[in-house]
Amino acid sequence: DNIRKVEALAASRETFIANMAHELKTPLTSILGFADIMTIKSHMPEEERRECASIIAAEARRLKSLSSKLMSLQGTALVLHPVDLGELAEKAVQALEPVCRKRRCTIRKDLVPVTVQADGELLMSLLLNLLDNALKASALKGENQRIGVSLEKGDGRAVIRVRDYGIGIPREDWERIFDRFYRVDKARSRESGGTGLGLSIARELMLRHGGSIGLTDHRGPGTTVRLTLPIRQPAAPEDRHE
Repeated sequence: DNIRKVEALAASRETFIANMAHELKTPLTSILGFADIMTIKSHMPEEERRECASIIAAEARRLKSLSSKLMSLQGTALVLHPVDLGELAEKAVQALEPVCRKRRCTIRKDLVPVTVQADGELLMSLLLNLLDNALKASALKGENQRIGVSLEKGDGRAVIRVRDYGIGIPREDWERIFDRFYRVDKARSRESGGTGLGLSIARELMLRHGGSIGLTDHRGPGTTVRLTLPIRQPAAPEDRHE
């Protein structure tokens, strides 16, 4: 019994380390990307330099906060606050701009302002990972590719869709891709540095937000990931009587 407990603890720690490494990779990529831009451009306009520096500082702060949250995520209730999903998606697209330039991929946006109750930093990390996955999938078909991100609301729900125009995912793998360590194409995942952890983390975070994640049908090539979050209205103040 003691041996099994020790083995379970070791496995849990290994999974946590892998989860944490995966989540921290995206803000680090953004920081390095904007730092490279500032290094390469010897005569950068002051306004552009300030913008790059501002994004680097914001991503560094997010990295620090995210690492602390991941350390205490297991078994801890999330603290939710009002978050504008449209604004969040805009920031995610901006953070990935250096990666998009490098891979010659454009992002098409169709966003509306929608406010939900969420942990903004964890939701930002989730969205960045989905966009990064879409960039990698589209890059497999060559240069000058595109991905799409849209946000709409209706029936008390906010729906975010992230689409790539890559080779797609076989229907038989649609459910299993959200399982931890499952990879549709193991050789391709090794080439891109994937561990198979991203979508399992995304599903866990969506469940803890009272939402869901899944794939959706569409016309044409590629894959569309759909995030659904409830739009919770603020509680009405209680009536007061003299």
